[in-house]
Amino acid sequence: YGLYSRLVARMGCETGRFLRRLALEPLLSDPVRRDGSAFFRSSRAKEAGTLCNTSGEGLSEKAVSAALENLKAGNEADVFPDLLIAGPPNRNAANAILRKHPAMNSSGERKSPVRLLILPELGKAWFLCVSGGDAKPFSIHLDSSPELLREDGDRKCVYGVSIRGEAVALYPHLIYRGGADR
Repeated sequence: YGLYSRLVARMGCETGRFLRRLALEPLLSDPVRRDGSAFFRSSRAKEAGTLCNTSGEGLSEKAVSAALENLKAGNEADVFPDLLIAGPPNRNAANAILRKHPAMNSSGERKSPVRLLILPELGKAWFLCVSGGDAKPFSIHLDSSPELLREDGDRKCVYGVSIRGEAVALYPHLIYRGGADR
């Protein structure tokens, strides 16, 4: 039981790390949509108006208000962001904004509170997004279930995990990126 339980625990940890890398990939890179355009753009023509879902501004109350206005301008329906994602340098600013405005939406109505997620990999970048409901800005697709692997070489066994998947950027009108000078 001793060796086997450690291997299963390792498989769980490696799978968790892989899923985290997949989730961070579209946030840390500049994903490209199927039509070849950048996912995060300062202007994208839509029926409801022009969508802007990126800015180089640091996290501030003014920047979040601008993000809400830009998300509203690019959507036919009202937008209710419920997740603010920020790096550690923005923790204090994010907490101050959420204390002052615990529920944000583009029409000024009170809705569900906005949650804060701090990710060390983001640095000074921040994201305001819609994570509830059926549609999400990104989708993660696993091509295989995690499998425990064993490789015998030079009379010693090496164990690992095999898992494949990808993250796909889907709906730019559900997320806004700030603080990313790219």
